[in-house]
Amino acid sequence: MNMSTKIISTLSILLLMYGSYLAERHSKLPRFDIFKSHCIHLAASGDKDVCKKCPAPKTTTTPTTTTTRTTTTIPPTTPKPKVTDLRLPTSVSPLHYNIDITTFIHSSDPSQFSYEGTEKIWIQCNTPADNVTIHFRVLTIDPASIKFYGDPVSSDDPRYVTSSIDLAREFFVIKLDSNMQAGKIYILELGFTSPIKNDMVGLYYSVYSNNGKTTYLATTQMEPADARKAFPCFDEPALKATFNMSLVHPSSMISLANTLLVNTQPAFTVDGVDYVRDTYLPSPKMSSYLVAFVVCDFSFKSAVSKNGVLFRAWTTNSSIDQIDYALSVGTETLSFYEDFFGIRFPLPKQDMIGIPDFASGAMENWGLITYRQKYLLYEEGKSNEYDKEIVTFVVTHELAHQWFGDLVSPRWWDDLWLNEGFATFMQYLGVDHVQPDWKFFDIMTIRELQKAMSLDSLVSSHPLYVPITLIDDILQIFDSVSYSKGGCIIRMLRQFIGVETFKRGMNRYLTRYMYSTATHNDLWDAIAEQTALDGKTIDVKDIMNTWTVQMNYPLVTVTRDTSSPDVIIVSQQRYLSAKNAVDPGTYQTLYGYKWTIPVTVTSSKNPNFDEFSADVLWLTRNETSKSFTFGAANLPDINDPNGWILANIAQVGYYRVTYPVSNWLALSNQLKTNHEVISAVNRGQIINDAWSLVRSGDLGIDVALKLFDYLDNEHDYVPWFVATNEFKYLSQMLSLNPLFGRFREYMKDKYGKSFKYFGLDNTGSSHLEIGARQLVAKGACSYGVKECLDAAISLYRQWMADPRNNPIDPDLKPVVYCSAIEAGGLEEWNFGLKIYTDPAMFSETNYLLDALSCSKDVWLVNNFISYVIQDNSPVRKQDTIPLLTTSTSKTLPRILFWNFFKANFDKFMSIYGTQISLANVIISATSAFNTDYELADLKAFKAAHEGQWGSASKSIEQAIETVSSNVKWMKDNQAAIDQWLADAGY
Repeated sequence: MNMSTKIISTLSILLLMYGSYLAERHSKLPRFDIFKSHCIHLAASGDKDVCKKCPAPKTTTTPTTTTTRTTTTIPPTTPKPKVTDLRLPTSVSPLHYNIDITTFIHSSDPSQFSYEGTEKIWIQCNTPADNVTIHFRVLTIDPASIKFYGDPVSSDDPRYVTSSIDLAREFFVIKLDSNMQAGKIYILELGFTSPIKNDMVGLYYSVYSNNGKTTYLATTQMEPADARKAFPCFDEPALKATFNMSLVHPSSMISLANTLLVNTQPAFTVDGVDYVRDTYLPSPKMSSYLVAFVVCDFSFKSAVSKNGVLFRAWTTNSSIDQIDYALSVGTETLSFYEDFFGIRFPLPKQDMIGIPDFASGAMENWGLITYRQKYLLYEEGKSNEYDKEIVTFVVTHELAHQWFGDLVSPRWWDDLWLNEGFATFMQYLGVDHVQPDWKFFDIMTIRELQKAMSLDSLVSSHPLYVPITLIDDILQIFDSVSYSKGGCIIRMLRQFIGVETFKRGMNRYLTRYMYSTATHNDLWDAIAEQTALDGKTIDVKDIMNTWTVQMNYPLVTVTRDTSSPDVIIVSQQRYLSAKNAVDPGTYQTLYGYKWTIPVTVTSSKNPNFDEFSADVLWLTRNETSKSFTFGAANLPDINDPNGWILANIAQVGYYRVTYPVSNWLALSNQLKTNHEVISAVNRGQIINDAWSLVRSGDLGIDVALKLFDYLDNEHDYVPWFVATNEFKYLSQMLSLNPLFGRFREYMKDKYGKSFKYFGLDNTGSSHLEIGARQLVAKGACSYGVKECLDAAISLYRQWMADPRNNPIDPDLKPVVYCSAIEAGGLEEWNFGLKIYTDPAMFSETNYLLDALSCSKDVWLVNNFISYVIQDNSPVRKQDTIPLLTTSTSKTLPRILFWNFFKANFDKFMSIYGTQISLANVIISATSAFNTDYELADLKAFKAAHEGQWGSASKSIEQAIETVSSNVKWMKDNQAAIDQWLADAGY
């Protein structure tokens, strides 16, 4: 153990060479085949340092690209081989792991960071086999360390002979000299080493400034398939086991793991640095992707939950005073979920830790939740309401996973939505509990349902339950379908079976499958049993399968029966935003794109916007159309031009609604005369449905445009959020069109009127009022309302004059920063960049990152975009994807980035090609393309890089479909917009 980190890699190569020699004695393979195979594996995965350990060959080839991630991704200039059988053999299952890992991160040179580990795995033989196959990636496994024997040991136990690797499947295969005995337990021992990179997967290092000193920590991110990069393992969610962790690290640092620390003992000294070994309690039975550990020098604050769980929140020493709010939310939410599910949290402690470099928003590791640092920090007076909201949002989401995902895990990634859909739904319950004034169930319609419906309206979407055959397939379904649609259909289920039945059904499901895995059918069976016990005749499984095993959703048409004034007619058809799109047939449906739909209806005669399960009208998957007697007392006179009906109360149902044009006009008139007769959620629904129907060609744009007329009197956040999104789409479609100048004047007047009401003063405002004010101010400043721009520029200049005293309301910082940098020049931009890179100004970084792309100077924005592939970029790697996603919603950055992306495709994909959120960048950067030329260029670019899109391969298909729809939209609607603007005096 007493060896310098500088010789670890070299020694591991020598061990590997010796292992190759031993392997030769047991096989007919050339001596260095295993050695060579491992070296190729490491080099192809981005660890080019391994090449320096061997003599140079006579002929060398210089790699054309260099990847910075230590994964088994083949360099992007070569298409990855398609593997359709990536599952492990079922002959053995893991029972328990003893893992001992030593991290060498005390050097000042991170290129020398490495770790070494040993492990024992207790496995049970299910069927006789003469090999054991486990997962690994970018690990050097020492063949001399491999041992295999029975528990208990027996003279007829099979013996380890040799090993081989399957790079495409990331398999390490241990060959035995005879078959294992079914039912017997065996022990596998391994030793392994690996570099520690800053690649944000597996075991990696993160870096931050601590009082001006560069400080490093080691941390992990295993989901979905990166535990194999940290230690050899059975890396599939169904292969649960218990874990005993021992972590060896410098004594100046601390370590954290899933469970409580048992003891700390001296280990050894290397390079004058004392190391200690921390030993942890065994974990509950859990999936490998939930294993987590951290070695750092952080501080913490703690509390104890109602049921005695120790709850700790960890962060850097300089930000420890910003952790209190997250700790409070976490402690309260944990207790709330225990009561709601009727199941105690099974661990004695729950840690949350903010990591400076973290690719995702957060990760639900059991007992040790890791977060992107900003999602744990909130500072009164400096952070804004949205910061507070996002902390609440993410904490409640991750804690929901401690039951949905950790206690009960999906059997395979094809049911990922069971994790993410339920956590998405439960976070709204959690937020509603800790912040009831925020009305977060109203927010769910605009943050989740409408977002999911946008993606799920494409033929390139996917079902919630989706077959998985490739690692890239797993990465691609971490999207708004799995998260948001999943959460919304659970919300819909809760509404039609009733709240209490839903709660009891959840308890039944979680209790039955705790410490195990389940499928969506297991969930439906458990809820169906509870529904029957509660005396309700609802075929839960048959209903819900129409929503989970086929993609897209229905368009529900509601009309009046002219011959029977007390009857309404409800019909369904598949909704697609691009009717001319050709379904590639990737996913088959058993239901012919028909759904069993819970329809709710109200009207102008007796407007009622409360949702009750007893009020549901059922249109089944076997019915295209159906008549319902709604009652003359509940319907307006059929000849009343101002009488309206409205379906999908509170937009709980996952479907769109349309009506005859006369009903749309009546709804529009109601909004203009007294919009508050209709609930805020349904006002937002009306706008969203109408504009979506324009995109699909099911409603004329002249009707949808009328819905904007009433906004001068709208003061609620939800409708303004929806209207802002529809204005954004219009602006994107017209941004390079001759009509844009006139459209901008219209928008300037529209936002100007509302800005006079809202202004920039948040004094005494509620959470939702602040949100509405921010939306209106952002629109007013971006379209050039003078009062807004003057105020923003003045405030920013005051801050420039005194950087340590920021006079800007935290809730208006995003608007002010963007507006001032757009109106200013190099001086304003440089000031923003200086503050962004100042560790002492961490609270400002979130706002400035996006604002720096607001500049109107082409060279500045182009230079800023180029940072994303620079080695010493001032922009953290974790912030690149979010930056590009938000900045490409603006015209100039979008154009510049797309050209940059095409010119630097290989390097960009080598850095970010396996990040889950890369898809968001592709979709955002192409979202405004709307010409035949842009469509042809996009298709040609995709074809030129076929097989190289990694985790974005589905998103590029979705981008092409969206752009095709945009092209048709412009051809169908440009003349009508021209006329609308002329009629309005522009």
